[in-house]
Amino acid sequence: MKTWLIDALRNVQKRIVSWLSIVTIVLIGTTLILGLFFGSSTVTQASRTYMESQNFKDFDVSCNMGIKEDEIAMLKEVDGIIDAEGLISFPAVAALNDSTSGITVVSATERISVPTVTEGALPSSENECAMSYSAMKKLGAAIGDEISINITSARFSEILKNKTYKITGVASHPDYMVNISTDYIVLSPSCFDTQNLSFDYSNILLDADIKADTFKKSYKETSTLIEEALKQKTDSLSVTRTATLGKELDQEYENARKTAADELAKGKSELDSNTRLFYDTIAEALEKLNVGEEELNNLKDMAEKELAEATGKLKEGEEDYR
Repeated sequence: MKTWLIDALRNVQKRIVSWLSIVTIVLIGTTLILGLFFGSSTVTQASRTYMESQNFKDFDVSCNMGIKEDEIAMLKEVDGIIDAEGLISFPAVAALNDSTSGITVVSATERISVPTVTEGALPSSENECAMSYSAMKKLGAAIGDEISINITSARFSEILKNKTYKITGVASHPDYMVNISTDYIVLSPSCFDTQNLSFDYSNILLDADIKADTFKKSYKETSTLIEEALKQKTDSLSVTRTATLGKELDQEYENARKTAADELAKGKSELDSNTRLFYDTIAEALEKLNVGEEELNNLKDMAEKELAEATGKLKEGEEDYR
């Protein structure tokens, strides 16, 4: 019995390092799992809080034909939808000094997927903007700088009322919190001019009546049901829109033609006016030149006459002196 106990103690002594290694590995694995669990929970909770505070969209409807104001009201009628808000988004190029960068221009919303800033303030006028941190970094821009923005699509090149904008803040947009590689600029809706286009918005953001947590399976199940109803509605709207699109594009073309004709007429009028002003100025200058020449000739004649008289008197004086 004593011998067996001694052998057991010797075996324990020999294997203590292996046992301690196993225990250490188990503890490290447990710590890693707990860290991932609590880290994931923290990220999830932070994301949930941000999405709730900015009322992150439940659905985003876009249409390559554009979206009109009355279509937003129609989507609000879909069961499960409690609010809808139009949004304008276009690819563009931003420039500062010699630096340029491709960006997405997006209009600020007031109720759904509301943008905010991490520094500075959101734009409040038609010549202000807020930029994402990555976009500012690529341009080497800072709050207070003025940048130029040009829409890359020729058709929509005049949709922005201004070409230059003052940076008022570093933007944070809930729609891009996952796709952080997208550089974007937030503008006030008043910066966009769609009066002569066949649409009012490029997207519709929808807020649905879903009580479930966004990260839970029940949210997906409820949203799928609403999505099916939305698809039926949007398919119907697409058919109607396609039927009227030709007329709308014709009107858009006519508006563009009229604008170009007005600009051409304005330019021609300015050219005619400047041409008349040029010739009038030349005529006035020639008239002044002629008057000046006449006055000069008169003065010359008068001077020659006075010189002749003075010469005559000088000769008379010389003769009298003799």
